[in-house]
Amino acid sequence: MDFQKLLSKYWMYAVGGLIVLIILIKVIKNLFKKDSKLDIVTSDIVTPTAPISDDVAYNLATQLMIAIDRMGTDEQAIDEVYKKIGGNLTRLKKVYDAFGMPYYSSAAGVVQQKFFAVVFGAGTARRTLREVLKYELSAKDFEKWNKLFLAAGIG
Repeated sequence: MDFQKLLSKYWMYAVGGLIVLIILIKVIKNLFKKDSKLDIVTSDIVTPTAPISDDVAYNLATQLMIAIDRMGTDEQAIDEVYKKIGGNLTRLKKVYDAFGMPYYSSAAGVVQQKFFAVVFGAGTARRTLREVLKYELSAKDFEKWNKLFLAAGIG
């Protein structure tokens, strides 16, 4: 059997295999991509006691989401957000609310879309910022966040 006959008979399998290979390469590249630096609007973070806007809270929550997503944890980015919150409980509550309850896999340590959480869901559940940080941080680093959570009535 020559190559042309083989290709004409199995061309769909070849195209499908190529598509799967391209998707697999993109997924693997994204798994190891570390980009936790966002252009965060911090113009209204002037003093430690100043309230923050909803946009800034959303951006800080997004920075946390990126820091915990994918393989490994960007603890430096999490610490930067902690410093920007500055012990201000109102800021913490806004960031906590903006973070919401994403699907988080405690087994893999990644945030997942709902589809993947259902299909590959070992250890996956909707979790709060407090719960996610408990999985992601060391006991010492989590304790400083936990003191703020408890002071803000987030338990």
